[in-house]
Amino acid sequence: MSTLSRRWARALFEVAASQSAVDAVAADLAGIDGVLADPELREFIARPELQATARQVIQQRLGEGRHALVRNLLGVLAERRRLGLLLELRLAFDELVLSSRGEVRGLVETAHALGEAERERLAATAAKLSGRVVHLAVQVKPELIGGIRLRVGNTLWDGSVAQALDELRERLLEAPLARAAH
Repeated sequence: MSTLSRRWARALFEVAASQSAVDAVAADLAGIDGVLADPELREFIARPELQATARQVIQQRLGEGRHALVRNLLGVLAERRRLGLLLELRLAFDELVLSSRGEVRGLVETAHALGEAERERLAATAAKLSGRVVHLAVQVKPELIGGIRLRVGNTLWDGSVAQALDELRERLLEAPLARAAH
C-alpha cells in the first residue's frame, strides 16, 4: 500500500470521524471497491492520462448515492488525476477504522485448510500475543509442509516445517566438518 493512499485515507478518516460518519464512509468505500473488482475498470481508472470527461463520468457514477464526503473525495481525486488511489484507499481506510477500535488484521498461512474451531483458537492466540482483537484471514500454502505462519501487523511468528528445515539447513552449512580418521 502506498504512502499516498495512506495519507488520503488518514485525511478522509479524520474528517469522517469529526462528522460521526466513519461507518457510512467505510460502507461507501466497500461499495466502490466492489465496483472496482472488474480488472478492466481497475486498469482503466489507474491511468493518470484519462481525459477530463472520462474522469468526470467515473466520478459521477462511483459517487451516485454515496455519502457527501465520499462524493467530495471522488471529485478531488478526479480533478487531481488520482482516481487510481481508489484501488488502495479502502484497505488503508479500513486499517484506520480497525486501529481506532483497538483491532488489527492478521494473516495465517497454513499448509492445509483450517476448520472453524482451529481458526477461532488461532484468533484467540493472536489476540493474546498482540494484545488486540485480531481479524484473521487464512491462506493455504502447501509449500509450508506443515505448521503455520502467523502475521499480525509487522510481527511474524513462523512455526512452519519449511522454516524449521531452513534453519536446520543453515546450521548444517555453518557446522565445522570433522575429519574422519583413516
